[in-house]
Amino acid sequence: MPTLTDATGRPVVSCTGLTVDGAPWADEVALAPGRTVAEAVPLVLAALPGWVVNGHAELCAALLEAGARLRRHATAMQRDLTTALPTPRPLGPGLAAVAGLPEPAGLRAAYEAAFAPPHPDAGLFGPDAYADLAAGRSLGPVLPASGHVVDLRDGRPVAACVVTERDGEGAWLGDVFRDPAPAYAGTGRHLVERALGRLAAAGHARLSLAVTVGNPAERGYRDLGFRAVRTTVNVVVPGGR
Repeated sequence: MPTLTDATGRPVVSCTGLTVDGAPWADEVALAPGRTVAEAVPLVLAALPGWVVNGHAELCAALLEAGARLRRHATAMQRDLTTALPTPRPLGPGLAAVAGLPEPAGLRAAYEAAFAPPHPDAGLFGPDAYADLAAGRSLGPVLPASGHVVDLRDGRPVAACVVTERDGEGAWLGDVFRDPAPAYAGTGRHLVERALGRLAAAGHARLSLAVTVGNPAERGYRDLGFRAVRTTVNVVVPGGR
């Protein structure tokens, strides 16, 4: 993604271009030294119609005032992997944790059920978001700490935890979800606990994530030793197709 420049060719905004769930993203947005949000807004509106802009709170706030749509308000969290880590809790009967990730089609039913209303992330990600994530197309290459849970009674994958190597962030918890049926309660937490240990053993110093403000999962992450480091906002620039 090229840097956005003013009429004289001087840099104003820099970012990393991504494609997430089929949509273009301007990630890790930053202003060039000495440039202001007021200078950046008209350039972004003109150059990035339909894009998701992520990573600069003041610019996103100004874009909202200019007609952009709020997509997500989230809390960024980190877990230090050099301190004591939790032991993964046992899974329920008939369930087994498996390294790696299954084919996206096998997890589609669990994914759609996990994020159905009234989940706070319902409608936030499209049906191909997990496939893009698991293929390393959205948040970096998938790490071996990723895993899933299988119901041994029918061989069906019912939960998954995707850990990636995100550019500029290191190990990143891209997603964790489970079939919401009561029989699978605790499978997501088990996978995260398992991932923490595997990452630490591989030499990673921390694991980061973003959780939507208002999502009860934030409490669970705090219980696992994650701490909030900042809030993030991303918005959809008006226009586009």
